Amino acid sequence: MTKSELLEHIAEAIRTEESATQVYLTHIHAIIERSGLPDDATARLRKTMAALIAANTNHIGRLQQQAERIAEAPCHVYEE
Repeated sequence: MTKSELLEHIAEAIRTEESATQVYLTHIHAIIERSGLPDDATARLRKTMAALIAANTNHIGRLQQQAERIAEAPCHVYEE
């Protein structure tokens, strides 16, 4: 895989993570609010959503760091 191909795969992974975060923030939040579940259940769901969003944000940062490191590296071909 060439450097540019690898960087494109990382960029796509970042876009996927960002999309997932938007889904968590909008659609799932709306579903929880309209679910009619007891307050303790919705509180646990909100806490879980916050953990998912934090994990996605952390992963996006790691992907960005990896992309920067690869972009600066002299290697142009990456093998499995």
